[in-house]
Amino acid sequence: MTTDYTGNDSSQAKKDKCAYLDEHFYTTRRRKDLWNHLKDAAVTKSEALQKAVPDNLANRIRNDLLQLTSIENYWAFPGPEALAKAIALCDRGEWQELADDITILARLISTDHYRSTERMPMHTSHNIKTKEIENDICSPKANSRTFHGKPYFEILVVDSLGLEEEELLKRQHLQHAREEDSFRYGIVIVNSLEDAIIALILNYNIQACVLRYSFPSKSVNTMAAVDDYLDFTGYTWDALSRLSGTERTGVLAKILKSIRPEIDLYLISEATVEQVTDELHSDFTRCFFGTEDYQELILSILKGVYNRYETPFFNALKDYAERPSGVFHALPISRGKSISKSHWIHDYGQFYGDRMFLSETSATTGGLDSLMQPSGSLRVAQELAAKAFGAHKTLFVTNGTSTANKIVIEALTRPNDIVLMAGDCHKSHHYGAILAGIRTVILQTFQIQKYNISGAVPTNELKRNLLLLKESEELKHVRAIILTNLTFDGIAYDLENLMMECLAIKPDIIFIIDEAWFAYGVFTPLTRKRCAMSAAQNLHSRILTNEYRSNYRKWLEKTGGINKLSLDKMLEMKLLANPETTRIRVYSTQSTHKTLTALRQGSMIHIYDFSYHDEVHGFMKNAYQCHTSTSPNYQILASLDIARRQMHLEGYELIQKAFELSLIFRKAIHNSNLLVRFFTPLDHADLVPEQYRKHTGQAGLEANYWHSVNASWLNHEFALDPTRITLDISKTGISGASFKKLLMDRFDIQVNKTTFNTILIIIHIGTTRGMVTYLLEALVKIAKEIEAGKPNSLTTSRRNNLRPSDGTNCDITLPLTSNFHSHFNNIKSNLLSAGDTRLATSLAKREGAIRFINLDLDIIKDIEGGKIFVSACMVTPYPPGYPVLLPGQIVTSEAVRYLLAIEGQEVHGYDQELGLQIFSANALSP
Repeated sequence: MTTDYTGNDSSQAKKDKCAYLDEHFYTTRRRKDLWNHLKDAAVTKSEALQKAVPDNLANRIRNDLLQLTSIENYWAFPGPEALAKAIALCDRGEWQELADDITILARLISTDHYRSTERMPMHTSHNIKTKEIENDICSPKANSRTFHGKPYFEILVVDSLGLEEEELLKRQHLQHAREEDSFRYGIVIVNSLEDAIIALILNYNIQACVLRYSFPSKSVNTMAAVDDYLDFTGYTWDALSRLSGTERTGVLAKILKSIRPEIDLYLISEATVEQVTDELHSDFTRCFFGTEDYQELILSILKGVYNRYETPFFNALKDYAERPSGVFHALPISRGKSISKSHWIHDYGQFYGDRMFLSETSATTGGLDSLMQPSGSLRVAQELAAKAFGAHKTLFVTNGTSTANKIVIEALTRPNDIVLMAGDCHKSHHYGAILAGIRTVILQTFQIQKYNISGAVPTNELKRNLLLLKESEELKHVRAIILTNLTFDGIAYDLENLMMECLAIKPDIIFIIDEAWFAYGVFTPLTRKRCAMSAAQNLHSRILTNEYRSNYRKWLEKTGGINKLSLDKMLEMKLLANPETTRIRVYSTQSTHKTLTALRQGSMIHIYDFSYHDEVHGFMKNAYQCHTSTSPNYQILASLDIARRQMHLEGYELIQKAFELSLIFRKAIHNSNLLVRFFTPLDHADLVPEQYRKHTGQAGLEANYWHSVNASWLNHEFALDPTRITLDISKTGISGASFKKLLMDRFDIQVNKTTFNTILIIIHIGTTRGMVTYLLEALVKIAKEIEAGKPNSLTTSRRNNLRPSDGTNCDITLPLTSNFHSHFNNIKSNLLSAGDTRLATSLAKREGAIRFINLDLDIIKDIEGGKIFVSACMVTPYPPGYPVLLPGQIVTSEAVRYLLAIEGQEVHGYDQELGLQIFSANALSP
């Protein structure tokens, strides 16, 4: 089997393409399955020989080994050397030794203990001491938290080498390993551009990549995802074959960075210094010439990994906890003294342990730093977070994203500014609007009434509102747009294109993106493009290119620009922003604790704004100090530092595994004749209307599923995050709220958001296969009981209809956004409603300004008969946490019907005893 160096593989190579590399989820899982399958066969074969029992396992073992040969090259452990040894043992019929080796290898791969045990040699795996390692794994320490040794990673080397040269190269790299190094590492060597991409997709251990000299484009293996990443660079395989070695190296660097931008790339080159500096250096951490600098290369790689591993604030907190200290300041609980002295609260200290209280302090010195004015470890921690999340600047917040939202709104807006806000924005944004005194235009989201789910704001809805504001000469007052990305139900915007079109109308508009549920998005290539910071960076890079400037000039000549076009025409076409006047200003707030490894209320603000230091820094500082506690929780701050480290080093792995689990769950339901009769996992075709999708083909549940998901994230106006599984339970005859209670009461399974016929399941980086299996087992039990019609607590939860308990004839329909009463709407347009919610909130405090009404059929009749009621407070069902009514909005019959229909759900701002707070007629008189 051969491959020529022009990038064209031979006809025989094409016939031998490896089918197991169709999709990375299947390949990584199949690799583990093959090793375990091989272990079972080898052990059985060995036992059969000892008992002189005939068997036909030899062919099965050879077949498994053959299948692994196309996969194992992409890992350092156990790697091709161990596989070659296994094949040799198989050929010689040494079944007992093969069984011993394969057993320990399979165990190490399945448990990931090869990434933990200190006994694992760094070079090749055919000299591992299996008994010693097995003793390590079986020891009590194996399941303890102190078992982990030095972190392990793998270095990808791309070069066209023979087997002997590969072995020599590995030894050259590994001979520089030292006992004092902070990490252990192995070497993966691949021989082509395609293999390098496949290795980076499949192998989560890779933390650095070395590109050496020249290498061909094509491999004897293939993977569908490779073509997607190649498209990203704008190249085809044919075009790659015509590039020089240096040019091909540059293309590969760009592709590898598009998959995992956090890893460091190193170049060993024969090109001239000028070529490397001018054409290649921007994507590489460092470039080397020849082989004389191997030690320097290894030291650079270790330093690069350590820079991501470093957690300055967490380290400072650990150091503080280890130091003896006398506390003559606040916090009696500091050092745990008020607990150890107590006769009544020992159980509190035992529950949390010593370390939590040893690190509890109000000190801002001794390396701990001040959240209000960071200048040491906390400042560095925030700088590392900014680098990890692709921001210009990052701020840590210890009061949750509700506080982060208020900080950003107060820092960026001025009284009487107009801010466009999505109808599904969290209530904290509206409280921020009240505090800031701004006018809000509420943007209508698309709605999936069949499932009672609010979607996102279409780009045309944004454009229409901005253009109406332009027509009414209010555009100069428009300051910002606030959107939720992704939504509670997992719907993500195409932010880059949305920003482009909005900036074409208002070139200095600020985007505030609530990414409370999307902190993980930047760490995987599928979701990265739609994250706020990535979209800002991509858009900024795009408008600076000569190609874009040329396209803009052509577009301007053809259309005359937005001042020459009608509103209808502008809604029909894609608008382009003026590269001379456009300013990219994007702010993202993230609930780190919701999706990453951070303590509750741990959040971050990410900023991509070249005007920040000149225009915003002082206001942000003031807003930050206004809303942030002067006694921040250091445990929360340390957890934010740790969350960044984890995602910087293994975010790609953790998210890919979450994607895999979501696929396993969907596939299990579709493949079960029982479950599929009662449960349906909804797909993007169910939750994104057809007009916002470019194609509507059936996704399927194998390779096609991920191809469809990838296509939707690349091309559709809205995409659905695969880790959000909205499960249609309507066929069970149980309401969402009752099903949620059933899962908790009977199975101790927690879910959050429900509608009348769905429950939302979130697969996150902490979800395990065992958890998914347990959920599926619970669904099977429920389905069996429904099918059997057993008279128990389950069937008594089943509903006959969706009517509220008071018997009123109300359908559960999401209400459309209501207009503000004219008393609070001072915008110069009859087609828009921009409410002053601070005015409404202030007015409600006046004596005699409010009264209460009970929501019932009579109120609905009054409204439909023309009577006007105006809400004097914010009314917010929770979850999902976005308001149905705002202060100053007119109460609609749809809003009343909805609130009646969700009776029993937690609703903030609505008092079940007193009723709904509305303005009295006198309060609204001219």
